[in-house]
Amino acid sequence: MNYYFGFDGGATRCRLAISDEKGNVLYKDEGASSNIYAVGREAVTSTIEMLIDKAIKYLNISKDNLIAGCFGSAGLSREKDISFFKNFFSTFLPKAKVYLCSDAEILLVGGLKSLSGLCLIGGTGSVCFGRSESGVIIRSGGFGWRLGDEGSGWHIANTAISRTLKSKEGRDLPTFLDKYILEFFKLEKLEDIISLVNDESTTKSDVGNFAKYVTLAANENDQLALNILKEAGLSLFDLVLSTVSRMPKDHEKKIVLAGGVITKDKVVRESFYNKMNQYLPDYEIYLDSANSALDGAILIAMSID
Repeated sequence: MNYYFGFDGGATRCRLAISDEKGNVLYKDEGASSNIYAVGREAVTSTIEMLIDKAIKYLNISKDNLIAGCFGSAGLSREKDISFFKNFFSTFLPKAKVYLCSDAEILLVGGLKSLSGLCLIGGTGSVCFGRSESGVIIRSGGFGWRLGDEGSGWHIANTAISRTLKSKEGRDLPTFLDKYILEFFKLEKLEDIISLVNDESTTKSDVGNFAKYVTLAANENDQLALNILKEAGLSLFDLVLSTVSRMPKDHEKKIVLAGGVITKDKVVRESFYNKMNQYLPDYEIYLDSANSALDGAILIAMSID
């Protein structure tokens, strides 16, 4: 019997699923990170090998029974990284056809249960990804926090800090976000945030985790926080509109939303939905489920000729 495999790879963990020819998932497992920039290439390939070896032993099959697979991983878009994984899989699983793609693509397919449509990720980062019936891929955003990530948790937090400083100089909307900045970053004076954010040791997550306090302030009707979150929703819609405007006509008018900002923040989501209803009312909107990406990887694997 032939089998298919799918990987949902991330910076924190890598998940594997194996299905039979009818798409019935027979096995699932997870291991460490599959992001080569987080843990290195040797660690990633060791994780993949370990997961596959455990699976074939459990299912009592051989590697030759795995005829096709999909490896979807965050940030897998650079040609040199794609070449690396192509070489690895051609050696480790020489009989299998393997499709390599970003995590957004497997999330799109799994979330919509279709090979065509759009996926918007609005979480720590932001990106919109479209896939047509004919396999054309269009993306908007995904430039990383130094160049983009508009509408993301990091962008919300960073904007809130910047605009709070301006507000206290009378150059922006009134806010009480300063009290949350002092609390979250454990500072004595607001101006101390300037050196902290500009310190080279301060990471994206150090700043991005403050986004939840912006939501908290918005729930308390803080004018600046509400404005920032509404603009985040508009920025996420801009990613969708840019993608749709460049997509071939042969794509399903469906979009799946993923990421804590777009799925959990009420103000961001309402701002986004209002724009969708105004400009793209014929698109059906779905929310991501826990297994969407892994399901997508299996569906793509089964679609490989």
